[in-house]
Amino acid sequence: MLPKQLRVALVDDEMSFLNYSSALFDNSKEFEVVYKALDSQDALDDIPSNNLDFVVVDVNMPKLNGFTLSRRLLKLQPNLKVVIVSNSYNEVFYTLSKDLGATAFLPKRNFSLEALRSLANTS
Repeated sequence: MLPKQLRVALVDDEMSFLNYSSALFDNSKEFEVVYKALDSQDALDDIPSNNLDFVVVDVNMPKLNGFTLSRRLLKLQPNLKVVIVSNSYNEVFYTLSKDLGATAFLPKRNFSLEALRSLANTS
């Protein structure tokens, strides 16, 4: 019997990153992308009802930035693993991510199936 696939949501206002990150999971037996959103407010409205294991959130988005969205999602689902991503590495982003309880902060260039796999094994 195969272990349960981890359910993933991707939230980014850049369609190119949504397409790229979603394609990483196409043949994965470990992860399944079950939700994608270009809009952070839509994600806040929809994600709590999707029974997710992971959410990948971009920092810079209109309406709610990635930190605000992540903080609100973690209040609703404290066991949700949140990975915050950005186009560039920023020490402040890293610190804010950890302070709000995110599982990790990753520059988008470092986002990979392997990175998510290693985060899946953290508590």
